[in-house]
Amino acid sequence: MQPILVLGTRNRKKSEELRGLLGDLPITLRDLRDYPDAPEVVEDGGTFEANGRKKASVLAKALGQWVLSDDSGLVVPALHGEPGVDSAVYAGKHGDDEANNDKLLERMRNVPDELRGAYYVCVLVLADPRGEVVGVSEGRCHGRIVRVRRGQGGFGYDPLFLIPEYHRTFGELSSSVKQALSHRARAAERMRPILRRTLLKDAQASEGGFGS
Repeated sequence: MQPILVLGTRNRKKSEELRGLLGDLPITLRDLRDYPDAPEVVEDGGTFEANGRKKASVLAKALGQWVLSDDSGLVVPALHGEPGVDSAVYAGKHGDDEANNDKLLERMRNVPDELRGAYYVCVLVLADPRGEVVGVSEGRCHGRIVRVRRGQGGFGYDPLFLIPEYHRTFGELSSSVKQALSHRARAAERMRPILRRTLLKDAQASEGGFGS
């Protein structure tokens, strides 16, 4: 029987992206939509890693399952790091992508092109069923903030995040290209060996010969 890994998110698009990145592993992937009684974790850490550690630990202990949390966001140096850890609530309401994008565009209205650099950050944190953090990985993706939305794909700030080499935003690029380039893809690639030597090794020991 494959081990279960709970993705610590209720965000359908984020869950789908992680499933695409980790779905080839011999692991049964679920997310918080499968656990309606999972607690809401207050993300009050000052960094992506602090929030990720808290989410993974609290959820894993509450569910009694392995949990992989994802804390991610956009950093704009010209705005002194905004929106940063507040990326999902930048305009006030959690997950309101349209309002968040509107606020970012307004905040950057007078920022010249040469100062519109930005980067996405993703921190993945793996916790065991006791709530102990056993692995952390980080990925970054650098780009620029355009002046108008471009494309309908992705989520979050993707329609504003331009990849210079492709001359397209994440909102315009295909999901396969985004998965190859994104901050989440890079964090997931670094998490894979951690999953193999922890979750899969633990399952192998429990099942007496489970193959990874």
